[in-house]
Amino acid sequence: MHSNMKQEKLFVRRNVIINNRTHKDIKLKQNINTISQMSDDSWQANVARIRIREEMWENYDEQACHKQFKPLLTSLRLLGCFPVDFPASGVPKYRPLSPAVVYSICLYIVVNTITFFCVKDRILLLFTDDDDISDSIYSSMFIVILVNCTCVPVLACIDTPKAVHYFKNWEKFQMMFVAGTEENLVLNIKRRLVYSIFITSVAVLSVLMLHDYPPYLQYWQLPCYAVCLLVMSLVISLFCNMFRCLIRAATILNKCFKRDIGQRTFSADLMRSYRILWLRWSQLVSHMGYMMGKVFCLYLVLLLLAITMSLYGFLSQMDEKQITFAHTGLGVFSLFCIAALYHFCNLAYYSSNIVGVEIRDELQLIAPSEVTKDVFHEVNMFLDTISMNPPVVSVAGFANVDRGLFRAYASTIVTFMIVLLQFDQSGHAAISCRGNETKVLNAW
Repeated sequence: MHSNMKQEKLFVRRNVIINNRTHKDIKLKQNINTISQMSDDSWQANVARIRIREEMWENYDEQACHKQFKPLLTSLRLLGCFPVDFPASGVPKYRPLSPAVVYSICLYIVVNTITFFCVKDRILLLFTDDDDISDSIYSSMFIVILVNCTCVPVLACIDTPKAVHYFKNWEKFQMMFVAGTEENLVLNIKRRLVYSIFITSVAVLSVLMLHDYPPYLQYWQLPCYAVCLLVMSLVISLFCNMFRCLIRAATILNKCFKRDIGQRTFSADLMRSYRILWLRWSQLVSHMGYMMGKVFCLYLVLLLLAITMSLYGFLSQMDEKQITFAHTGLGVFSLFCIAALYHFCNLAYYSSNIVGVEIRDELQLIAPSEVTKDVFHEVNMFLDTISMNPPVVSVAGFANVDRGLFRAYASTIVTFMIVLLQFDQSGHAAISCRGNETKVLNAW
C-alpha cells in the first residue's frame, strides 16, 4: 500500500514537470514567432527606408549646391576669378598649378594691360583745366569700375580655397539633411542663375554706347569695361543667390521639424539630429562672409565710394537743369549700387533674424509634461545651441551684415552728400563773386 502511494506521487510529479515543460516550450515558440515577426517587420521597414534614401541619393547629385552654382562658377572661371577644376562628381577642386590657374594669369595680364592705358587716360582727364567737378567725378567713376579688373581677380584667387572648402561644408550639410529628415534638400537655383547670366551678358552690351556718348571710349577700351561690369554683376549674383540658398535650406529644415513635432514623434535622437543640422546650417551662414571675405570687403567699400560719388555727380547738376547722358549714367549707376547694397543687407537680415530662429519658437512651446526627461534635456541643449551660435553674417570679422549696416551706410552717405554739396555751392558762390569783381573793375 505504501509503495503504491509513492508511485502515485511520482506519477503526479512527472506529469506536472512534463506539463510545465510543454507549457514553456509553447511560450518559447510563441515568443520566437513574435520576435521573428517583429524582426521581419523592422527589416521590411529598414529596407523601405533604405530604398527611399537610395532614391534621394540618386537625385542628390543634381541638387548639390556646387552643381546648382556650376553655371555661375563656370562663368567666373572664364573671367579668371575662380580657377578650379570641375570633376565628374564631387565639389570643385583647386590646384595651384592647374591649367585653370595658368589661364587666369594669362587673362589677367592681357586685361590689365588694357586697363593700365584706360586708367592712364582717365587720370590725365582729371588734371585738365577745362573740366568741371561733375566731369571729373564721371571720369573717377570709370577708374572705380576698373578696380574690378585689377583687384577682384587677385583677391578671388586667394579666397578660392576657402570657397572650395565652403562648398564641401555644403555637401556635408546636404548629406546629413537627407539622412536626418529623410527628405531631399531641393534648392532649384540653377535655372535662375542661367537666366541672370544671360540677362547680365545682354545688359553689358550697353557698354558699346560709350563709344558714341561720353566719355567716347575707343573700341579697344570697350572689352576692358565689359569684363569689369561682368565681374561685378556675377560676384554680386553669387553672394545674393547663396543667401537665397541658405534661406531655402532653413525654410525646409523648419518645415521638416514642424512636421515631426506635429506627429508627436518626440525622441532624444530626433532632437539631437535636428540640433546638429541646425548647428551646421548656422555655421554655413556665419562662414558666408569668409567664403570670399576679401572680395566681400572690397565690394562693400567700393559700393560706399560709388554711391557717394555717383549721387554727388548726379545731384550737383539738378539745380542747373543740365541733365546730360553722363549725369543720367551716374544716376542709374547709383541706383544699381544702392539696390545691390540693400539686397545684401536684407537677405542677410532675413536669414539671421527671421528664418534662422523660427525653430526656437517651436522649441519653447514644448512643455516638460509632454515629453520624457531625456527629450526635455535635448530641448534645453537645442535652445542653448541656438543662443550660443547665432546665424550672423560677418564680413571677415569686421562688421555684421544686416539692415543696421544699410542704415549706417545711408547715414554716412547723407553726411558726405551734405558736406560735398555745401562745398560745391561755396565754390559756385566764390566763382560768381570773382566774376562780379571782374565786371566792376572792367567798368571802372
